Amino acid sequence: MKHVGVDHIDSQYFVLPKSANDALFKLSGWRQNHKQMFEMFEETAIMVRKPFHDLLNYLSRTDFERPVNRYVLYGEFGNGKTFTLNHFLYHCFLNRFLIVHCSSPYEWVFTPQETAQSEWKSGRIDTPVEATIALKTFKDQNAALLSELDLRTSKKYTWSLRETTEEGEPLLNLIDYGLNRMKKASDCYAVLLKEIKHWANEGKIKVSVIGDVVNVLYLGESKVLNPDKTTAEMDNITIARAFTKMLRNDWKNGLVVVAVDSSDSFRDKVGRLTGERFGPDLPKYLLTEKGFQDLDPFIPIKVDKYTENEFENCLDYYIRKNYVNHPAAKTEMGRKEIKFMSAYNPLEVYKFCWLL
Repeated sequence: MKHVGVDHIDSQYFVLPKSANDALFKLSGWRQNHKQMFEMFEETAIMVRKPFHDLLNYLSRTDFERPVNRYVLYGEFGNGKTFTLNHFLYHCFLNRFLIVHCSSPYEWVFTPQETAQSEWKSGRIDTPVEATIALKTFKDQNAALLSELDLRTSKKYTWSLRETTEEGEPLLNLIDYGLNRMKKASDCYAVLLKEIKHWANEGKIKVSVIGDVVNVLYLGESKVLNPDKTTAEMDNITIARAFTKMLRNDWKNGLVVVAVDSSDSFRDKVGRLTGERFGPDLPKYLLTEKGFQDLDPFIPIKVDKYTENEFENCLDYYIRKNYVNHPAAKTEMGRKEIKFMSAYNPLEVYKFCWLL
């Protein structure tokens, strides 16, 4: 399978076009510190790294008639897993994959803006605001492809006595219904993913499912409360349940690329500086038994700290962008100090250089 792309040279920066960044990451995908960095540098620059090329190599050998392959990115907090995911997402966008993207699952299960009992399934909890954002993100990321493919619902869905989505209606109608009826957004998102899986199995589309920090979806209990004030299980949160179903390999004509993260920056920083290990960053540990079972078998891809060449190119970029201004930081000794203090961790390099 031949893939469309641009020339991506290892350890060099690739600038994501503004039009693509607006279409793909307007509502979600980049964390606040990423957005601040891009605004300061006046461009969305992503370093081309080995894990990205690993994904491309696997993709080029994929047999889409077989159950979906799953790839799990792992590595210390701040090593660049989100950047690798988003770089690959852009590649999928260029190659006409329908994209299902979850960048902030912790907002779904830990800090939803509001919750409600599901009108579709007793015992389930809806998160209307987060579901609306998920629907809008899907529509923005796939707008051109959805119009071109003209995908339609495979069955009738009854939302109330007066409101239905008929069999054969465009999926865009289903999405717009959820966007216009926020209290129905969670169920619409679940139905949308069910329809996507159906049409992928029918060979009408190829789908790329991309998720960041997905291990939070397997932690057992959420921070969402049931009506009786007990804590809701992850599997009873409508959109979380729908997304984790997409991570299974009971469908074809797609692929799944996710990242797991400890999100414990202090622990990892101490570990880098002292050599002590406070807990594994391996997928089997972070996913828990249920998550590991859902994703097994998968191909692990490690996102490591900067290589020597990557560090030098990163610092050169920061100097060109006047992010590093202190004269001493531009000397050989200054560079060595930054290497030592950051331990080559991309996030720590950025944070340390902020002081310079």
